Amino acid sequence: MGASARRPATRGSSAPRTARTANGSVTARRDRPQAAGVAVQVRRAVTVISACLAVIALVATAAVAAVALPGVGSAEATGTAVAVVQPGQSLWEIASSTGTSDVPGTVATIVELNSLEDSTIHAGQRLTVPVH
Repeated sequence: MGASARRPATRGSSAPRTARTANGSVTARRDRPQAAGVAVQVRRAVTVISACLAVIALVATAAVAAVALPGVGSAEATGTAVAVVQPGQSLWEIASSTGTSDVPGTVATIVELNSLEDSTIHAGQRLTVPVH
């Protein structure tokens, strides 16, 4: 009885099956036909879970950054404040002190907020300025 005469195991069967070893002796073994399939399913599940966790971590990081750094990268004002013009102070200096990176735009906003004819201001004048 050669190797081709072995009885094939049925799928899912736990019946013993014989096999010849290298030295010719016959041994009994149990088949595990689904073991490889389970390992593949576990690897796929781990991969999907890992990808989901990576997306969640990315979204959480972006949310924390948006909360912690609300004005970074934005020239938008978060509100307004009143500034009293000091002697010798210019609109450019006042706009620079608001914390914006767009000083010319902030000067134009101050002119608009205060309905100024031009950029001429006087000491003691109260100006509404954007806060960044």
